[in-house]
Amino acid sequence: MFRIEQNQLEEKFAEVEPESEEDEERKRFQIELEFVQSLANPNYLNFLAQRGYFNNQTFLNYLKYLMYWKEPEYCKYIVYPQCLSLLEMLQHEQFLKQIVNAQCAKFIDEQLLLLWLDYKKRHGWIRLDPTRIPDSIEKLFNKEQETDTNNNIQEDLFSVTRILQNEKF
Repeated sequence: MFRIEQNQLEEKFAEVEPESEEDEERKRFQIELEFVQSLANPNYLNFLAQRGYFNNQTFLNYLKYLMYWKEPEYCKYIVYPQCLSLLEMLQHEQFLKQIVNAQCAKFIDEQLLLLWLDYKKRHGWIRLDPTRIPDSIEKLFNKEQETDTNNNIQEDLFSVTRILQNEKF
């Protein structure tokens, strides 16, 4: 059996330095950032509502306190920006009553997914037809083919050959 004497335990805990105030602030910042971003998950909000967290005035005050994350100096650290919209919605009593319903959480989750898909589609980050090459890539291939046919000399306003032809020496 392993037996640790009381004085050995005290020595081990005495070696651990207490955290500085800066370390505590950094840890608090990280914890609050992680919690605020967890609010981007409607299923988590539904979980909190079903457990009665939104009936606790202290918890609601904490959510009001977290509204400082909407300020530019803090929101730049947010990875999931929808968490700020949901945090704002948590300030309304009607939303707090509705999020208890799992169908409400599912609807919000689906809307967030559709918003994300639309954003990705508009910016060309996803392809709906995997067999079709995106237009932007096709244009790149067409430019490469044109360049090859012109013996790697691209005719435009700033090409060296055009400038040299118009120069008088």
